Amino acid sequence: MGGSGFPLDHVLSDNVDEFTCKICSEFCEQPVVTLCENKHIFCLACLDEWFRNGDRKCPTCQEQMKYGTDARYETLKEHSPVLSRVYEKVRVRCPMDDACDWIGSCSEITRHMTSTDAHKKKTTSKTSKTSKTTTKTTTRGNSDAKKEENDDTADGLQKQALNKFEAKQYRDAVQLCSKCLSIDKDSAKALHLRGRCWSQLGAFHEAIKDFKECQAVAEDEENNEYAITCAQSLMGMYRKTGDYEASVLAGEEILKRGLKIEDETLEEEVARIETLEEEVERMRYVLRTFQSAEEDEREKRYAQAVERYAHLLELDCGERCEIARARCLLSLGENLTQILKFTLDAIRRDDSRVDMHALRGRALCLTADGDFENGIKFFKHALTQNPDDTKTMRLFKDAKKIKVSLENARAAHQNREFAQAVESFTEALESTEFIPEKSPVCARILVERANSYLRLNEAEKCAADARKALSAVDDYKPAYFTLSNAYLKLKEPKKAKDVLENLQKILPDDAETKARIEKCNFEVRKLNRCDYYALLGVTSLASPIEVKQAYKKKAMEYHPDRIPIDATDEEKSKAETNFKLLGEALEILEDELSKRLYDEGYDKEAIQERVEAAKRSAFNRQHSHHGGCGSHHH
Repeated sequence: MGGSGFPLDHVLSDNVDEFTCKICSEFCEQPVVTLCENKHIFCLACLDEWFRNGDRKCPTCQEQMKYGTDARYETLKEHSPVLSRVYEKVRVRCPMDDACDWIGSCSEITRHMTSTDAHKKKTTSKTSKTSKTTTKTTTRGNSDAKKEENDDTADGLQKQALNKFEAKQYRDAVQLCSKCLSIDKDSAKALHLRGRCWSQLGAFHEAIKDFKECQAVAEDEENNEYAITCAQSLMGMYRKTGDYEASVLAGEEILKRGLKIEDETLEEEVARIETLEEEVERMRYVLRTFQSAEEDEREKRYAQAVERYAHLLELDCGERCEIARARCLLSLGENLTQILKFTLDAIRRDDSRVDMHALRGRALCLTADGDFENGIKFFKHALTQNPDDTKTMRLFKDAKKIKVSLENARAAHQNREFAQAVESFTEALESTEFIPEKSPVCARILVERANSYLRLNEAEKCAADARKALSAVDDYKPAYFTLSNAYLKLKEPKKAKDVLENLQKILPDDAETKARIEKCNFEVRKLNRCDYYALLGVTSLASPIEVKQAYKKKAMEYHPDRIPIDATDEEKSKAETNFKLLGEALEILEDELSKRLYDEGYDKEAIQERVEAAKRSAFNRQHSHHGGCGSHHH
């Protein structure tokens, strides 16, 4: 593991063992403290690399980290502000001691390294007799000495910049590279390293500038290693920025120019060229795949486009693919939570991202809440920044149109104008392509239209809409309830119960679902019970006398003694069953409480349970009353 710390031989203070990194054996840079029992101090970069290699133990005491993978260390300042101040006061000298005799505290080293007047070694002037010839010679010598000193300074700055890069202190490394380039503007090493720093900071366009300049310097100097390395770096940056054609061209241009290869480095140069050729071929594949994905998107083959964009993201093809994938997922109505997070993070980083505002606007509209109000605000913001964006303008107009239709539909339903509500809900769903069939807001609108159909006694259409809503969002609770209500309306309580039991598998502890299942059980028993009124041939308004008269008449018809001798076994069985049911009908319909319970929908067993419960309750009240009187009398 390469050292990331500050060289110990440039530390002047004594007793700094506590601040010595046990991984790189140097003085800690960006010190962090492990969360093990013994609290050891390491360089941030060293410890990160240690953990990145898969080891979850403290490098010194080998104790397993206690707090999981998200909290393995804390900064020295967080751990102990006092110890942090001691660290900052440690005396050090400039690591470029050949070019600088600066001495200061640890907290000042970064400011010194990046200052414009640093690294100037104090010299004592020597007087001597001079002549014109001697003066010229001295001037020339001073010039050569100055150049040599500048070269030494530039080399030293490059080394320090590399140390900062390895320690992940990229901004400090950029400053050191820039200072090096102010001394030697044609330093390929400094240009390339600064480009790498910009890349790590996400400043890809700045990185591209440096890599291009580095490549030009390398070609002028016929430095094949840096020419090829810069070409590969440029290809990577273009890939990350989504300019895949430029990435291919960056590699092809170097290969077409032809590189002068020395015999002594033949094998190395050939290997580099082969690697570059492989990278160019890889980027050609990326370009072809991206073009195919774009065609899929144009032809509205969104699922295929999503697969291609996802594959390109696996190849580290940058945000352009991620945006395109999000756009296609929105057209499918999927992954809205992920897209909302992605767009919010991007907008927080850069509020001028109109593409992110447009994506977020549509995503908000397609959620189950159907937040068209805020979605339209994001479309407006995007259009104020880019009024010529025709795609966003179309989405903006569609969203406004749907919002008005939904407001009209809900107002009509509230006013019991259910036919008008159905018409407006249908307009919201079908007037544009804004709402995908599988989106949460589509499921919500379908359920709302289904409820309007139900109020119009169109239960079949209600059930059809509820099923479509569940096809869009398979765990949408209101859709289950609406479908269950439709089946109850169609006198199919068993199906209604099955629907709710499927919901119960998703929401096992939902009290409302349990209550609705009980209601369905009641309706199932009600549907399966005998229709006593039909059996007797009377209406539910029949008086007890009329019920008794009807019973006598039907009893004569179904009495076993009245069954013909030549009747089939089936006819005999039916007559016996009906005769038995007639007795049940008389028993229940003659009694006022039993008849009321029957009219409410209870079956025989439930009626008996409630009658018995009523008797017990009456008995208990009577017993309590008598006990109270006796006690009072006594």
